[in-house]
Amino acid sequence: MSCVPGSTTAKKPAYKQSVAKYSSYIKKEKILLVEPVLPLSIVLSLLGGAASALLTLGKRFEHMEKVHGGRVEQIDRRIDSVEIRLAKEYVDKQDLANIFERLDSRMNRMDYKLDQILIGYNKSASTN
Repeated sequence: MSCVPGSTTAKKPAYKQSVAKYSSYIKKEKILLVEPVLPLSIVLSLLGGAASALLTLGKRFEHMEKVHGGRVEQIDRRIDSVEIRLAKEYVDKQDLANIFERLDSRMNRMDYKLDQILIGYNKSASTN
């Protein structure tokens, strides 16, 4: 068998045919081996991206919770200061009612005593 370069009718030698057949077998095996690896790598990359997104969101929410907690503490301090100021500067409604009741009873006693003095003064003035 003579091989003429450039001729289309020339056959490949047997060892070249076996290498070609073996290389196509390797290519088929590589394709079979690559196929499960490709989806697995896609799944792993998506899981990694989701995990990093969750961690980032978790840190963001943690930061927001710290800021919110600080604001709540400020509001608590303000409310406490208002409560203390109210307790120091203002009188309770029930206490005020008791104070007015005592004041009214004293005024009534003073009024009665003044009436007694005036009645006694008028009696002594008319008898003279």
